[in-house]
Amino acid sequence: MSKLRLFACGVAMSALCSAPVSAQQMEDGLRLRPLLGIGFSWGGDTITPVTITPQGSTIQYEEKVKAGSGIDLRAGVELGFARSPYSVQLAVAFQSDGVTGVDNDSLEFRRIPVEAVLHWRATDRFRVGFGVRKALYSTFRTNDATCSELDEELRYLCGGRVTYKGSVGAIVEAEYMLTPQWGVRARYVAERYKVDKVDEDYVFVPSKEKIRGDHFGLMSVWYLR
Repeated sequence: MSKLRLFACGVAMSALCSAPVSAQQMEDGLRLRPLLGIGFSWGGDTITPVTITPQGSTIQYEEKVKAGSGIDLRAGVELGFARSPYSVQLAVAFQSDGVTGVDNDSLEFRRIPVEAVLHWRATDRFRVGFGVRKALYSTFRTNDATCSELDEELRYLCGGRVTYKGSVGAIVEAEYMLTPQWGVRARYVAERYKVDKVDEDYVFVPSKEKIRGDHFGLMSVWYLR
């Protein structure tokens, strides 16, 4: 997906350079709109499969913790001029995919992406965007609720974490505005993760040193102005 990253960066830079700010736009002033969003994404490599067996039952449930899936919560700001078809969105998100067992055992992959996306308004309601992002604090964690029953020297069996280093990813997205303050967005993200650190004595050993976080996402976005 390196070509996709280069394409997204190139489009964003060329659009910024080819969109000079006119005197009329300066008179209109810079438009700044805070935004909030919530959504869900699907995709990425499987970090670990999970088999859940409820107590007193023989039925097993198969789940997966994936590098690109999970809930997406975000906040940010949109910068633009009223008469310009271009705008820039800067956002910080929280993404998490995980599984919680019947005994409160849990496995979770969480990350905090920082994004910059250039949008081009094709019509009053529809726009497309190209951008980049960097996932920070990317961590896979496990927690065993039976820890309290173990001796101190066996506590390492209770859980731990694997820290991943995220690459600079590429974003391609489209947004349709249902109202001037509310839009729905579909996007595709291409990114990679590499194991950076594993807790000492952690019993979970990552099956892959490098994993794909590529995913497709849908979200609802609210603009506060």
